[in-house]
Amino acid sequence: MTEHHDDREIRYDEDELITEQEVSEEEITERKIEIEEEIIEHDRKLI
Repeated sequence: MTEHHDDREIRYDEDELITEQEVSEEEITERKIEIEEEIIEHDRKLI
């Protein structure tokens, strides 16, 4: 029973990875924008 459960976990992990890969490009783009905005805000504070 434990082995079967482990197999399901592995499959779940693979599905999760696939989902993360599909979403990753959008997330990366959003994160880049957020980082650029943070840098701009930080630069404004320095001036």
